[in-house]
Amino acid sequence: MLIKFKNPDPRAGQTVRMDSSRGQYFIDTGSADLVKEGAVTDVQSPAPPVDGPTPGEQLVSGTAAEVIASLDAVTDVELGRAALAAEQAEAGKKRKTVVEALTARIAVLEQPQA
Repeated sequence: MLIKFKNPDPRAGQTVRMDSSRGQYFIDTGSADLVKEGAVTDVQSPAPPVDGPTPGEQLVSGTAAEVIASLDAVTDVELGRAALAAEQAEAGKKRKTVVEALTARIAVLEQPQA
């Protein structure tokens, strides 16, 4: 899906292509608007936020129960891997149940689709 970031997001004005669940997140939070396919020719790859958490860090920022409950909506294996890396990098935070749930979700996403 194509989205265009809007103010006050630091990426305001950029049009990027990303997976639909992540793009919908930015639309739902008011950080971006949906752009119709074919309406834009200058599409940029999504860049990590300059001063904010990465998408992986955002995914694991809640309580263990919140993070685990949100994993069914994760459809991008790279987002799952980034969240796992963020969870494991957080000193003293490594929550075993979150690591196990993320690992299981990544395994499901890596399976070939029938």
